Amino acid sequence: MNDEREQRIAIAEFCGAKWFYNPKAETPVRILVLPTMYISHSQDLEEAPDSIRIGYDYFIDSLPDYFNDLDAMYKAEEHLSIKQRTEYLVMLGDVMSDEGLWEAVHSTAEQRASAFLKIIGK
Repeated sequence: MNDEREQRIAIAEFCGAKWFYNPKAETPVRILVLPTMYISHSQDLEEAPDSIRIGYDYFIDSLPDYFNDLDAMYKAEEHLSIKQRTEYLVMLGDVMSDEGLWEAVHSTAEQRASAFLKIIGK
């Protein structure tokens, strides 16, 4: 998974984002919605099957910028299990060329996002 857009989607899905669509729409499209997003007319939305095409890049673009925003990564890290957190810290060491715990604590958002994706199998 090389495309940063796909990687942002993978992290968002792990953090609880769901694909929805409006079955009453003339041309239904899937949109990715984080639990914290407000969507008008959300009562009309249903979980979307994969067969519905992805639409509205606005919803993808409004996802957190995990690769450049440490706050977004801090929030994503909260979704890891205790076991995953341990693996994540070890992985941060790997991402940072085994420079040690101090460097792992000071890792960038991009380094954290890369390690996070490995931990969740993406």
